Amino acid sequence: MVNAVRSGESQRSVARRFKVSLSTVQRRVKRAGDQPLQQMDWSDRLCGSPVPANRTVREIEDLVLEIRQRLYQESALGEYGAMAIHQELLETHPRLPVPSIRTIGRILERLTTTPFSRDPTSTGSGSTS
Repeated sequence: MVNAVRSGESQRSVARRFKVSLSTVQRRVKRAGDQPLQQMDWSDRLCGSPVPANRTVREIEDLVLEIRQRLYQESALGEYGAMAIHQELLETHPRLPVPSIRTIGRILERLTTTPFSRDPTSTGSGSTS
């Protein structure tokens, strides 16, 4: 594609001939610049950052897990889910950016392998037969 454009063919006709979008041709030509084509790295590159900009920082995630463990062991009502963790974070760390209840739930889904269970005989199926 770049060679065809360098030979004088228009970028639009090159895009039609190779059945790609005009922006693909433009991106390849821009990436190639004035370098010889043999020296170019043509492997696709990811666009954007490898870490999402809105990702919860690791320190907050660790704090969520610590609070969950503490609530599991000490909670009088046996509450140690996302809502209880959210409330605890608001009360004990008012200056921190407290994640939403749903975000805390996603953190727990991602970072815990098995949920805590108060009843070791429970199978979790919901059946009582």
